[in-house]
Amino acid sequence: MGVLEWFDDSGNAALAAVAVSVISVVVSVIALRKSSRTQRRLLEIEERREQDRLSETRKARFVARIVSEEPSPGRKTKNFYLEIENLGQSPAHDIDASLDDGPVLDHPTMLQRTKAVRQVGPQSSFRYMLAPHSSARLPQSIKIAWQDDSGEPGHYETTLT
Repeated sequence: MGVLEWFDDSGNAALAAVAVSVISVVVSVIALRKSSRTQRRLLEIEERREQDRLSETRKARFVARIVSEEPSPGRKTKNFYLEIENLGQSPAHDIDASLDDGPVLDHPTMLQRTKAVRQVGPQSSFRYMLAPHSSARLPQSIKIAWQDDSGEPGHYETTLT
């Protein structure tokens, strides 16, 4: 019996139609489940992104660099500053900075009358004036630790240039 003859019989044709329908339903259910899993994963990814974005708004983010300015009239040497900037969206408090593995205020180039800055607002910066001399060069590294609204301790470390 050939394929065409098989479909000529009305019982077999109905059976074939039912089989095709069942296969279509099974394929559709499998595709629907797969699509549902994919949608669930995409939703989880978007929720994580939103949580990360909200978390970033509660964090401070620091950068530090040494800046030099041309001497003021009547002076021969440049002014050097350690500039620390909070680029984050949250204020930082309990700031603890160290230069070359020692407290920031104990560095040999730090001016003695300087007070430690312990807090800074979002998108703000502060400076420490440095006075390098023949026996004390500019600091080479900085480490900063702080607290912010995220509840997680913050940490930043870099080589200064």
